[in-house]
Amino acid sequence: MKKLFLAFVAITIVSSSVQAYSGGNGEPNTPYQIATVADLLYLGSDDPNYDKCFVLTADIDLNPLLPGGQVFTTAVIARIDYPTPAFTGSFDGAGHKIFNLTIDTNGVGNSYLGLFGYIQNDDPCSKLVEIKNLHLENASITGADGSNCLGGLAGWNSSGSICNCSSSGTIAIENSIVPQSRTLGGLVGYNDYGDINNCSSSVYVDGGCNTSGLGGLVGGNYHGNINNCFATGNVSGYATIQGEDCSGLGGLVGGNGDGTINKCYATGNVTGSGNLPNGAAGWDIGGFVGGNNGSSGFINNCYATGTVTSSFWNTGGLVGSNYYSNISYCYSTGAVFCTFDGSYGGLVGFNDYGTVTASFWDINTSGLSISDGGTGQTTAQMKTLSTFTNAGWDFVGETANGTEDIWWILQNITYPKFNWQRMLPPGPGGPGPGHGDGGIYFPDYNFDGVVNFIDFAILANAWMTENPFISLDNDNDVDMYDLKIFCDYWLSYTN
Repeated sequence: MKKLFLAFVAITIVSSSVQAYSGGNGEPNTPYQIATVADLLYLGSDDPNYDKCFVLTADIDLNPLLPGGQVFTTAVIARIDYPTPAFTGSFDGAGHKIFNLTIDTNGVGNSYLGLFGYIQNDDPCSKLVEIKNLHLENASITGADGSNCLGGLAGWNSSGSICNCSSSGTIAIENSIVPQSRTLGGLVGYNDYGDINNCSSSVYVDGGCNTSGLGGLVGGNYHGNINNCFATGNVSGYATIQGEDCSGLGGLVGGNGDGTINKCYATGNVTGSGNLPNGAAGWDIGGFVGGNNGSSGFINNCYATGTVTSSFWNTGGLVGSNYYSNISYCYSTGAVFCTFDGSYGGLVGFNDYGTVTASFWDINTSGLSISDGGTGQTTAQMKTLSTFTNAGWDFVGETANGTEDIWWILQNITYPKFNWQRMLPPGPGGPGPGHGDGGIYFPDYNFDGVVNFIDFAILANAWMTENPFISLDNDNDVDMYDLKIFCDYWLSYTN
């Protein structure tokens, strides 16, 4: 009888664990199903299963005013500070959204804030720890003095893979004087040897005073790889009194240490302000990356268009400072305003033992004819194909500079854009931001967000010609097949 009772208890415990989710058993082919707020909250407390597989099967709203919603003071999952416990499994959002995540430490300097606090892969050579196909909308994350590693999706990503994910909302430090707060990113606070691919963020990142490592997508990227990503949110921080400092502000990444950033862009405005003569300090403000450092890292095939406003050292339209790193095939167009007489430029503010190759900035829109690296061009030259192909850029329609077809341009109309930016927006569960299905291009030729008569005029002007920039079905011929695709998306908007 005793053995029978113990067996009954064991079965009950196992059954209870499985029933805590809406389905599945945590294995790769039958992941635990997250369908409700209760499921998600249970995962937050289910530390023993952090190495298992999970899938989101429905959109979830964490609005504090709705049943089950709440204001969190820590991360929802893997919420206890490093070193334990970390999330070491996989989470597939399956294209679903988590709305209104709200974290407010209420004046306490809690760290590793985000939906996931800490993601870790101890053995990246034989194991995949990943977060994929997940979208956070209207997240609000507020830290305090000493809060480190804040991100909409994850506070810290150590050797994990994040792909096809996005975030929107705000991330802020309520008040940071002493101690300093570090690494705030729209998607990930600190990316440590991790991979971030096909992701985007539209998050306002406000570091307040005495913060460092503020990025529209990632706060700090250390030996990490970021590919085919973009950020559109504004980034700001300041230092005004003795003992404060503010450093490493970038439209995509705040501080890049030996990390690689490839085929990415940023459009948000970056602001670093303060009154430095009063004993405060500030440096490394860039439209794309604030501080780029390390001989093994590079920024390749990237661009920035946001306005950069700074009263700090080392301010640039693309990169604030570049130490021992390589920047190649990049450009910036945003206005650069620097009120402090200390190392500023249209493309790079300060370059120390780094290399800047085949890279440009717009001297008209930036308002600057100086840069510590790169070549200044007029707006007309920046919208001319030969400016870039003569420098070795790989464009659609040419093979002399490669066959990867990285860049695309409409002569005299647009600046260079990535070929992947023309792809149709993804459907639920599909590829990540900017990547559609079937090789069909979205006919917003001038990148103003809507398909309208301007785009139709561009199509008509190329009618019955071979034009790889205008063809929508990837066959180079502008004909009835392209017109049909165009009509299918008439007055459609991108987001």
